[in-house]
Amino acid sequence: MLDRSAAATAVGEGGAFLSGLDSLGSNPAGLSGAKREWNATYRQMPLDTRLNGTALSWPLQPIHTTIAISYTTLRSEGLERRTESGEHAGEFNHEDQMVGLHAAHSFVMRDIEIAGGASVKGIQSRIDRYNGTGLAIDLGFRHRIKGVPLTLAATALNLGQGPKLLTDRSALPTSFGLSASYQALSTFAVIGGGSYQTQQDLMNISLGADYRIGISLRCGDTTWRKPERRDNRDWVNWSAESESSWASFVWITPSNPQGKIWLTRELPPPNTRH
Repeated sequence: MLDRSAAATAVGEGGAFLSGLDSLGSNPAGLSGAKREWNATYRQMPLDTRLNGTALSWPLQPIHTTIAISYTTLRSEGLERRTESGEHAGEFNHEDQMVGLHAAHSFVMRDIEIAGGASVKGIQSRIDRYNGTGLAIDLGFRHRIKGVPLTLAATALNLGQGPKLLTDRSALPTSFGLSASYQALSTFAVIGGGSYQTQQDLMNISLGADYRIGISLRCGDTTWRKPERRDNRDWVNWSAESESSWASFVWITPSNPQGKIWLTRELPPPNTRH
């Protein structure tokens, strides 16, 4: 599950590119500066395997820190059971669950601003009727070079011990990585890096690009307020002027990264209140 829940392998090891909740599993330092955010994911994989997850982040602006919590499950059903002689002996299910606590903080070292992050992940693995627990830690750092759209990153992922089932303990996919991301345009970035996986004694080198284009649905409630004036003095209290609910379909393109509104639906405002 620790391998499949991380998106970093497709876009450059070390997590220099991903930010916000997308950075969990690849570089927790990407949480630094993130806004309040919630996401939920569902992936249907081969062999009746499903990966589900949800995460929530919350910035603590006075201390330049962002915290997050996540929950992920990976479940495979109908796996074939065989005896030592290779004969079919029925089926079994396999399920992994992970709860993560994450934090990222920005600090300055010798006039260099660096974002650091850490994740603590509790893991429970169940194969048939056997259960085991483990603990993994992620560490990450990111630095954006001033005057150049270049971000550098370093990570150490899945440090700790894997779940223990009966007498055997699973090895975690521990890895160490370095990466860089060059933001050529607001919607286009060149990314690359390398990582070393200790379990397989394997060195990975990756180079790629990311191009973002899509449709967004934005909705919410907006309240306009105007001040009241009394006796020619300064503004002394506020009153609601009008409220409306809205929803917009937004087309995002490289030439217009903020989005071009296709359609907006707005409810009429209620009577003015004083």
